[in-house]
Amino acid sequence: VNSTEGVYTALVALVSLLTFSTVISFMTSLIGTLQHKRMEETQQFGLLRRFLRTNKIPEELRQRVTRFLHHAYLQRGSNSEEPYILDLLSESLQAELQLARYNEGLASLPFFAKLFRNKFLSLQEEQVMQTIANKAMTVLETAEDG
Repeated sequence: VNSTEGVYTALVALVSLLTFSTVISFMTSLIGTLQHKRMEETQQFGLLRRFLRTNKIPEELRQRVTRFLHHAYLQRGSNSEEPYILDLLSESLQAELQLARYNEGLASLPFFAKLFRNKFLSLQEEQVMQTIANKAMTVLETAEDG
């Protein structure tokens, strides 16, 4: 074995070691994240069960509420529709964000379509539209009984 082959072998071993340790680190981080999410879900549903039991909610209604919230919780996690951190935004910034979020739905209404076409809205008109988007618009989750 000459010195060039020895250096090449050492470099390959070093790169392999770094790649392997990076993959292991990434997998460990992923498992930790999954465990944290699972623990959060368990905690939230434990609090829900205690709330329902404490308030003497009938068993059938308990099951329906739990089933619906479990479905909504899984949907929220998979869609990442609205992260919890958004609750920290100022009210004006939340209103602006909601207006952008519901822009397409509002634009389908003739009154708002006319306003959206107007590029020179006054500050008051813009604030009214943001308030409507923030306070009046909501997404409803629906579930079937059964």
